[in-house]
Amino acid sequence: MPRARSAWLCLAVPLLGAAAAGAGPHADGVLLTHLNTDIEYTASTVSYAGQSDLRDCREAVTEGPVVADRAQVWFVLASFAKSPGPVNLGGMEFGFADFRASRISFVGYGPCNDGELELPTSRWPGPREGTAISFMNAPRREELVEIYWFASYVYEDVSIELTVRPETETAQFATPGYEGSPSVTDDAADFGILGFGEEGYNPCAAPGPASGACCIWGQCRIMQRDACESQGGAYQGDNSDCFPDPCQHDEIETTWGLLKRMYE
Repeated sequence: MPRARSAWLCLAVPLLGAAAAGAGPHADGVLLTHLNTDIEYTASTVSYAGQSDLRDCREAVTEGPVVADRAQVWFVLASFAKSPGPVNLGGMEFGFADFRASRISFVGYGPCNDGELELPTSRWPGPREGTAISFMNAPRREELVEIYWFASYVYEDVSIELTVRPETETAQFATPGYEGSPSVTDDAADFGILGFGEEGYNPCAAPGPASGACCIWGQCRIMQRDACESQGGAYQGDNSDCFPDPCQHDEIETTWGLLKRMYE
């Protein structure tokens, strides 16, 4: 087993349980950046964890100025707004794409995981570096989760793009693993960019796969077409709604797909 993969499994297996493949509760989760322009950085502040003040991932600030004499505080967050849930985040990993290190310096940084285990690469938070962190002692169950904070001086235009952790070439969200209940991992579906003097990118604000009303077992649920039909439901069309209820007169669905599931 390669050493890099082993390092991530050291975090995933003892703390989270054996990884399991397939779509889980964090499928379609994304990683985004957010600059909190209200924070005035001071070296005496040990951690800025919990201070992103972001309540809606679509409102993330992804562009900032080039400021060489004042550190700017920004965050990496995970959004599960488009995930099936329920959110139960026990650990995750991510990294930075390439950027010109001479244009930005990190004077402070740290995980927002209450001092739990972290496995950074040797030159983190540099270009093409990454980290893995655990939330095992207190799994996160919010739709929007703070992952990491940074304080940076910026000397020239630069973009910090989130990506996979280079050692493992993955960026995954993992549920906690307990005895008899293995961990489930989901790959991050998209990655944000924080631009200083350049354009940023917020994947949470980007349009996702269309969804609509699904009539399943006589009830109406908002789902994507594939998820609806794979469970034997009747998809009512993109952007259709459950109010008024299009399924209120339906009896139990008897589609061929549902009948097969009933007798499997």
